[in-house]
Amino acid sequence: MADSDLQSWWNGLPVVTKWLFASSFGTTVAAHFGLLPWQYLILIFEEVFYKFQIWRLVSAFIWHGPITKATGFAFLINMVFLVRYASALEKHDFAGRTADFLFMVLFGALNLLGIQAFLTFFMPSWAPLPLLGPALIVMLIYYWSKITPNVTMTFLLGIQFKSQWFPWVLVAFTVLTGGDPRMELMGIAAGHIYFFLNDMYPRIYGRTLISTPQFIKGWFPQAPRPGAGPADQGPRMRYNWGAGQRLGN
Repeated sequence: MADSDLQSWWNGLPVVTKWLFASSFGTTVAAHFGLLPWQYLILIFEEVFYKFQIWRLVSAFIWHGPITKATGFAFLINMVFLVRYASALEKHDFAGRTADFLFMVLFGALNLLGIQAFLTFFMPSWAPLPLLGPALIVMLIYYWSKITPNVTMTFLLGIQFKSQWFPWVLVAFTVLTGGDPRMELMGIAAGHIYFFLNDMYPRIYGRTLISTPQFIKGWFPQAPRPGAGPADQGPRMRYNWGAGQRLGN
């Protein structure tokens, strides 16, 4: 029964979310057990430019850092967030538009690489850790929160807020628990760039600045969107994160 439930869950994941999760979880766990050398997974621009280790531009998004007693729970929460919000976007707001969703992920990743490069070369003291997977997850959460702004969410001790504030709640939680919010802020910046160019600019000026390239559309023939509704009518879920509560209830 458990195997059947796991298989059903896996088969129910949309394609981009499925492989983004599989690569992130698999790479991080493989590095933890020494199957992959983590030193070759982090983003070091000098290694990319001078030694042509191009894979670092990808591995920086799918290795989420070492798994320790201090970071293991955060890694699991990141995986839950990745599956939940990437899946919500791909199944609902990008239903029948897998190519557009993949383009959003790639565009967000390019923005994060640009932000990281700028900070590394011009503001090195502000550059965060050389891994960008958590920032990409926050980028997805930010975009979800902008197009699905009215979901009621509950955080920790029963504090309720609308989903439009969710990325900023994550920033505040990181700060209050003594963490470094730069990764979250990078994700918010990348998410807002995409939201502005894809949603706001065409609405204001009647022109499109970015669109999914045809070669990506060729990978995923567009299917009819079943039951399409307004952009802000995403999945209606309540989230209880307090002690003894399940994420996503």
